[in-house]
Amino acid sequence: MRPRDVIALVVRREMGDRLGNRAFLVTTAISVLAIVAIIVVPGLFDDDGPTTWDVGVLAGAALPDGFDDTLVTIGDASDAEVTVSEVDDRADADTAITDGDLDAVVLDDQTVLADDLPGGLERAIEQSLATAGLADALEEAGVDPSGLDLLDPDLVVVTPDGQDEQTRETALGLGFIVTILLFLTLQINGASLLTTTVEEKSSRVVEVLLATVRPWQMLSGKLLAMTLLSVGQLVLYAVAGLGAFSLTGDVSLPDGSPMVVVTSLVMFLLGFGLWGAIYAVAGSLATSAEEAQSSAGPIGFVAAAVYGTVIIGVVPNPDGTLAQVLSFIPLSAPFALPARAAAGVPVWEVVVGAVLTGLGTWLGVRLAGRLYSAAVLSGGRMTWRDAFRAEPIR
Repeated sequence: MRPRDVIALVVRREMGDRLGNRAFLVTTAISVLAIVAIIVVPGLFDDDGPTTWDVGVLAGAALPDGFDDTLVTIGDASDAEVTVSEVDDRADADTAITDGDLDAVVLDDQTVLADDLPGGLERAIEQSLATAGLADALEEAGVDPSGLDLLDPDLVVVTPDGQDEQTRETALGLGFIVTILLFLTLQINGASLLTTTVEEKSSRVVEVLLATVRPWQMLSGKLLAMTLLSVGQLVLYAVAGLGAFSLTGDVSLPDGSPMVVVTSLVMFLLGFGLWGAIYAVAGSLATSAEEAQSSAGPIGFVAAAVYGTVIIGVVPNPDGTLAQVLSFIPLSAPFALPARAAAGVPVWEVVVGAVLTGLGTWLGVRLAGRLYSAAVLSGGRMTWRDAFRAEPIR
């Protein structure tokens, strides 16, 4: 059989085993439910509905024209529903406040009756009095205030790179989420690859398989199968997250989202090949799960260090020098580039980072194939140094 046909057989075998594994399916289902719960549950408990303010205006009060409408408009800008009603006299105003029927009663342009006036409502009334009073003064001076946008100045906050602040915050949040998903998926499936490798070695199943399949073909098939399954999980997580956001009515993605998706998939494919190969070699060095965890200890430490550096140094400052350096290192680029893509990284940096990561993955998989072939049939535990010194099995 041609090598690619052999690898395809290994891929089908590995995918069949994983998809038939109850633990794999349960873990994936729990992850999906956790993502949905994280997005939906806070809204169920924290959302008490829109803020409502019931405001009375004393009949005959000396107030600027248009005060009522201005207060309603300013309330809308503060995500508050304001209801304005007229109160006949001071006695009715006192009763309405005492009984809790009204939050405040505006007696004149300087006095507000209230038992416990909310700070937001106080500011809204003050701003409404000032705005409506200014409009009256302008009209008296012969100036039409309708074209001055007194209530809606369309203020936009921008950052030094030209993005508006809200878009940038959304992009940084997206980059943070993508980085977490990539790391968790890599860690979970990398550990799974580690476990299956050591189980095959300890049960001597691998000896039967390698009677007809070369070690590098076995490793390639394992990596390809687990990579495809991992990408499927990521897509499932993304669909679940978007579905949950649609339920909450809070779907707001930056303009560069397609770039983030493409970058994330490409870098994950390349990155998982490299990291997965390292985990597979760690599994081939051991003869038990305990030994495998010991062999993989340094890998987990390095992965956590890279992830932490990206979260602390790249996500908050995607244009910094550290972010650029990490984008060109094969071990860190799969985490750094998706986070930077969310903030608008130049395309050439994505291309260069992907090429360098691809080259690093190719070299890493070739080296891993040599170590894997030397260790998987050793029959006992090996150290990383022993694997480098041993002769590979062809």
